[in-house]
Amino acid sequence: MSAVVAGWEALQDRIREDLAAARPVTPQVSRHLQSHHGIPSGDEAAFLESRLPLLEEYEAELILSPLFTPTVEDQARVSPLLGDPPPSAAAVEELVARLERRSTEALVQC
Repeated sequence: MSAVVAGWEALQDRIREDLAAARPVTPQVSRHLQSHHGIPSGDEAAFLESRLPLLEEYEAELILSPLFTPTVEDQARVSPLLGDPPPSAAAVEELVARLERRSTEALVQC
């Protein structure tokens, strides 16, 4: 573990908490499911439970990525933890690798 990333425990914890937060299905995601997968409004939960696991990875990412794209508010919560000067690209890559090694689950609410 590099010394740069070692001091980022608070940042890593915040990102993990944010990623694990429950997320409501947005109108954007509902419209995508309706237009691309023929899912009637109100049937999103059944689709996500039964059919999402059967999709190609890129298809699942297209559906779920809007729910996990950081908002301005999300970015504002993390920004103070980045430090000054900001982390190097290599340090960010190491932090991402550390986050990927620990499984994180989030509840998608329909």
